[in-house]
Amino acid sequence: MTSQQPNDFLPASGIPPIRWWPRLAVLSLRAVAELVRGRYMLAGITVPKIKERNAALAAEASKMIGNVDQTLAWIAYTIPRVARRMPFRSDCLVQALAGQNWLASRRIASQIVIGAAMPEGAGFAAHAWLKSGDKVVTGGEVSDYTVLV
Repeated sequence: MTSQQPNDFLPASGIPPIRWWPRLAVLSLRAVAELVRGRYMLAGITVPKIKERNAALAAEASKMIGNVDQTLAWIAYTIPRVARRMPFRSDCLVQALAGQNWLASRRIASQIVIGAAMPEGAGFAAHAWLKSGDKVVTGGEVSDYTVLV
C-alpha cells in the first residue's frame, strides 16, 4: 500500500476507487470489532474512568507503530461510516472509545474529550470526540463545544 491518506484519493462523491476496496474491507472489519468493544465498554464508563484511561494510554504510547497520520486518517474515515451501519447505537462516545482502542493497539496516544454546547433554538447538547495530538479523529466539527472533560 502507498502512504496516501483517504482524503488524498477519495473523489468528491465519496466512493473510493476499486483498488482501495480490499483495504477498506479489512479496515471496516476492524472498525466493527472496535465498535462492538466500545459499545460493551460504554456500560461501565464514567468520567473518572475516562480521565484515568486518557492518562494511562498517554503514558503507554511510547513507541508509535507505523505512519501515524495515515492511521489517524483511516480511522477517522472508517469508524463513522461503519458506525452508521451497526445494529446498535454507535454514538459519539462509542466511536471515541472504538477509535481510542484502535489507536492504543498501534501505541498512538489519544484522549477522549467531552464537551457541551447550547445550540440556538435547542437545549443542551453534549458530545464526545477523540483527539490525537491536535487532530480530531472522531466526532466531526467540535469548535462549537466547550470542553468539560
